Amino acid sequence: PQGEWIDFHDGSTAYKGKQWITCPVTLGTIPMFVKKGSIVPQMPVMQYIGEKKNSPVWFDIYPASEGRAATFSLYEDDGESNEYKKDVCARTDVKCLTTKEGYSIQLTCSNQNGFQPAFERNSGIKIRTKQAPKEIVMNTSKLKQITPERLESSWEILSDKAVWSWDKKTGICLIKWQNNKGTTSIEIKN
Repeated sequence: PQGEWIDFHDGSTAYKGKQWITCPVTLGTIPMFVKKGSIVPQMPVMQYIGEKKNSPVWFDIYPASEGRAATFSLYEDDGESNEYKKDVCARTDVKCLTTKEGYSIQLTCSNQNGFQPAFERNSGIKIRTKQAPKEIVMNTSKLKQITPERLESSWEILSDKAVWSWDKKTGICLIKWQNNKGTTSIEIKN
């Protein structure tokens, strides 16, 4: 289809739309593509609702072109009752604006009609950058950088401090913080 499409598995191979392509696959892979300018929410695999009490949610951002924004709205309910029929839910609106200097990300979380989350959890951003960010600022506070291995291994451990990492091999920048309701602003400066 029209647009620019990114290979979900490696996050960097891009294809222009409006053409037929041959994509190498194995029996263990399914070709999946994400349109440039999209945001994909993800959580750990669970066998049933609530299996992992503090399971984080992270937003895999495939940035739009400079001057444009990628947006997404995540809807969540308790997953068990019929309260969703009364619009008892949580919403997280995510916007990532690509600028000349980097990325400006805003997350706005709100509980609607008395929704009460069952547990605390971390939130995260996963974004591919061509170079390591010079700095990352969240709500006017400069974040501390840690190793990618340390951040990956601590996704489910609640943290009172926001941290970030950048993996040179994959070009992936991860940002993790404990989810707090309200608005979170993040500036990634290249």
